[in-house]
Amino acid sequence: MSVEFPEEKYNQGSEFSTPKPSIMVRWVMKTGLVRNEKQANMVLLGLAVLFFILSILPFINGSKSTSQEFVPAPYNPDTYGKNS
Repeated sequence: MSVEFPEEKYNQGSEFSTPKPSIMVRWVMKTGLVRNEKQANMVLLGLAVLFFILSILPFINGSKSTSQEFVPAPYNPDTYGKNS
């Protein structure tokens, strides 16, 4: 049992065209900072790493701060609890 395909239809390669770049890659390329898709992907990867680091910094800096203990004001019976 064998399967035969029409040669002229499947050897053209039209069904397997290269995928279009994403919208963000096209946007970066439109700025003129990069020349090709690979460079645009590297710029986007760098931005993702930068934003990830910037989002982690508040947590790192927040854990190093000194904790301050809450001390309530002393109780003054003359101010509170008077029956008028």
